[in-house]
Amino acid sequence: MLADLDRLTRATTLRGELADRAVRLRLEAEALEMTELRTLLEIEQGNPPHARSLAVKLIASEVRQGIEGLAIDAFGMASLQLPAERPFHADDAPALVGPPETGLAAARYLNARAWSIFGGTSEIQLTIIAKAAVGL
Repeated sequence: MLADLDRLTRATTLRGELADRAVRLRLEAEALEMTELRTLLEIEQGNPPHARSLAVKLIASEVRQGIEGLAIDAFGMASLQLPAERPFHADDAPALVGPPETGLAAARYLNARAWSIFGGTSEIQLTIIAKAAVGL
């Protein structure tokens, strides 16, 4: 996720509210990465994964959707273009307006919407977290 956010910030200039969103998403992605590494270390040490590991999928889907939503907002109408490579467009496709990342922005955004469904919906994941962490 951090690589995708870096790619986006290199491809366009973010100012104002968009820059604020990018900073928040970076912090969330870094915190998620630290949580994942902490869980892996616990497993490596022979401990069962902590209940916080259940939140990783939920948070990852929210951060992914945030990054892809930021790309759509940053590229604006240019994000609705299709990439020139097959299978998305014909060989004689017009050149993209803006950086190459604009050609994938819409497809990545739509795919990111499914992240809250993969492996169980966010609502189901919240129920699992509540049962495991809080004992509900």
